[in-house]
Formats: sequence, C-alpha cells, structure tokens
Amino acid sequence: MSSSSRGPGAGARRRRTRCRRCQASVRTECGDCHFCRDMKKFGGPGRMKQSCLLRQCTAVSAAPTAGGHPSPADLAPIWGAGGDSVKGHGKLPWVLSFIH
Repeated sequence: MSSSSRGPGAGARRRRTRCRRCQASVRTECGDCHFCRDMKKFGGPGRMKQSCLLRQCTAVSAAPTAGGHPSPADLAPIWGAGGDSVKGHGKLPWVLSFIH
C-alpha cells in the first residue's frame, strides 16, 4: 500500500514515542493489565497493540487546559467525533479515569 493510496492527510499523523528517561518508560511490562494480557508474548491475540498501563510515558503528555482536564477538542482526535467510542468498541469509561 503506497502513501498515495491512503488518502489525504494520512502522513500527518505521527506515532508517539517514549522519552526513555522517566520511570514509566524504562520499566518492564507488568503482564497483568488489560493491555499486557492482549500481547502475544503473554498469550493474548495481540489485537490492541497498546503499551502496558504502567509503561505509559509521563513526559509525553498533552498540554493541560485551563481547568487541568483535557477539553473535548483535545479528546476528539483520539476518540472521534463522539468523544466516547473507538472504532465501534463501545464506551470505554475506564480510560477517562487514567486521564485525570
């Protein structure tokens, strides 16, 4: 699949990387969280392709809004227009608890 067949703006999205300096970046996967249990190396199907909840880098975070909480506009690129679902997986209220 070439970059021209992906559509307009497909190349603008960049993958977030870890800083490799903070405590969360250098630790190993826990093997117990939902994302670790999905990983192939822990016997899961490997569909989610997310990092361990304990390894999510603290240095690479979005700038806080005036209230200290992310605005709906900040969540729109992550969650889509509705703000609460991802690719038809339904509502994921547990994710919002990690943002606060």
